[in-house]
Amino acid sequence: MQAIGRLLQAMLLGVVAQSMFDPASAPTGEQLAQALRVQADRVSPSA
Repeated sequence: MQAIGRLLQAMLLGVVAQSMFDPASAPTGEQLAQALRVQADRVSPSA
C-alpha cells in the first residue's frame, strides 16, 4: 500500500507544480477524476 501512497503523492506534487507554474493548463478535479476512472477501467474492465 505504500507504493500507492507514493504514486498519489507524486501525482499530487506534479499537479501542484503545474498549478503554480502554468495554472491555465493545470487539470481540473473533474479531469483528474476522469483520468483515474479510465485507468481503473483498463486495470479492471467493467462488465
